[in-house]
Amino acid sequence: MTLERASSLLASSIASAGSPPVAGILARLATPQDIKQLVPLINKAYESAHWFKKPHFYDRVHAEYLESVMKTDYLIVLEETKSVGRLVASIRLVVPSPQESPKHCGMSLLAIHPDLHRRGLAKYLFKLLCGVAIGYHAANPDAGWDLMQCEVVSLQPHLIEIYTAWGFKIVGMVDWEAVGFSKDDVTIPCCLFVLHKRLAG
Repeated sequence: MTLERASSLLASSIASAGSPPVAGILARLATPQDIKQLVPLINKAYESAHWFKKPHFYDRVHAEYLESVMKTDYLIVLEETKSVGRLVASIRLVVPSPQESPKHCGMSLLAIHPDLHRRGLAKYLFKLLCGVAIGYHAANPDAGWDLMQCEVVSLQPHLIEIYTAWGFKIVGMVDWEAVGFSKDDVTIPCCLFVLHKRLAG
């Protein structure tokens, strides 16, 4: 999917999603110029998970990581219009890999600024994300865009509850090594639940 195509699909998704739940919010695709803001935004959002992580695993999102992400995937961000350029939320759309079975797109790096928690922004971002994936699936039905995957740490039942309310179902579990990390990065034994949501069909 080209950047131009992704931008077009996001515009259509924004139009169909209705007004943002918070006034003065603009959704758009992230650019490399946003990385300086995205690093602290995302790491701040994941502070609530520090209780089961070792200190070296606290702030795992850094500029080089996001630069790599943006080469293959897309980040949708929410920007305040009253403070032009201030990012308050983000979500990552993971592009399907031909090597995955079954083929699927993915959701990760969902982050909301603490000042705007419980305002509906996470659900709004997820709605935009699904709109982009469904739009691309319509023209590319065999590429895997109709199935979305996310992973949730087994110690976070509140997130599992939210994602199942959004239509995800637990389909399996993997250890930390399967996603590029180590069991030694956490202080409490745990795994990652794999969740799937069928977007079309």
